[in-house]
Amino acid sequence: MGKRQKQIIKQQRMAKIAEDRVSAQLLSSDIITAKPTVDINGADLLAIMTVQDGAKFARLQCKGRSLLTPQSSNRVVPPSLRSGRTRSSRPIPLRGTAQLRIIPESYVSGTFTCFVYIQEGPEMREHLLCFFAFDIKQRWQFSEEKREYYLSLYGKTFQKKYDLFYFYDSRVRGLKDIIRDSAIDKEFHYLFAKVRATLPAFQCSASASLGSEIKGG
Repeated sequence: MGKRQKQIIKQQRMAKIAEDRVSAQLLSSDIITAKPTVDINGADLLAIMTVQDGAKFARLQCKGRSLLTPQSSNRVVPPSLRSGRTRSSRPIPLRGTAQLRIIPESYVSGTFTCFVYIQEGPEMREHLLCFFAFDIKQRWQFSEEKREYYLSLYGKTFQKKYDLFYFYDSRVRGLKDIIRDSAIDKEFHYLFAKVRATLPAFQCSASASLGSEIKGG
């Protein structure tokens, strides 16, 4: 198995772990997750509070990565930077950087919420960050050329830099408010704006509770 194949398998494994952790954490906060059969316009999961006709929902994207050493970093980078050079041809430091998929500007609207699950250090301490659409617009970096958002996470500095975004009680309340205040017609438009389809069958994916918020200790 080649290096590229191993990297893909590792990323897929972390993506699955991230979805499971997010689903379990939300379930412990009385938020149910459902998984569309396909990823449409960035929605890995849908978050709902009641199972009934016309239930309101939020669109969730889940990202998972490892930060194994204090010096390592993870970045959600636009394609224009992946060669190690910007448009001005000035080199940027990509050594030790894992390249993740970015978030297109068109996704970031309405109830869109991005969860970032991190395993940090040799002990694989768990961290779960939660960014709402307005957080992404204000705190993430943006590529004017590609119209995409990306996020940099460096070693242990991300804990202090993004401390306000840990999925604690305030974030739980915020997500519930976003779901309650959502406009169903608009959310269906955001979800299917670029495809012609009917809502795919989905399944509840959370079967366990983490029991407490995730943060490295």
